[in-house]
Amino acid sequence: MDYLEVDGWDILKIETEDLERWADEIWYLESNWSPKGKKGYITFLVDPMHDGLRKQGQAVWGLGCSKQYPTSRQEAESITTISFSKSFKDNMLDFQLEMESLRE
Repeated sequence: MDYLEVDGWDILKIETEDLERWADEIWYLESNWSPKGKKGYITFLVDPMHDGLRKQGQAVWGLGCSKQYPTSRQEAESITTISFSKSFKDNMLDFQLEMESLRE
């Protein structure tokens, strides 16, 4: 969350209920930098190879970013993605830079 605050994003809502199996959480974002009020979404993506029941937070492989509320995995990943790998921190700057297109 610190990454978002530093880049001028507020989290308006975190949705965790009644999501499709590819989404663990969806965060509703709003820019508090110019242009203020622009919206975006970050989706915590579930591993597509995971099968069976899953508790929240299990089998999450990464984040996707989109301009509109995602109704499919492809939409959730439409701006950019980042995986929770060893290089997560190294790749976070690129993810943040791609998120800037949400303000366009």
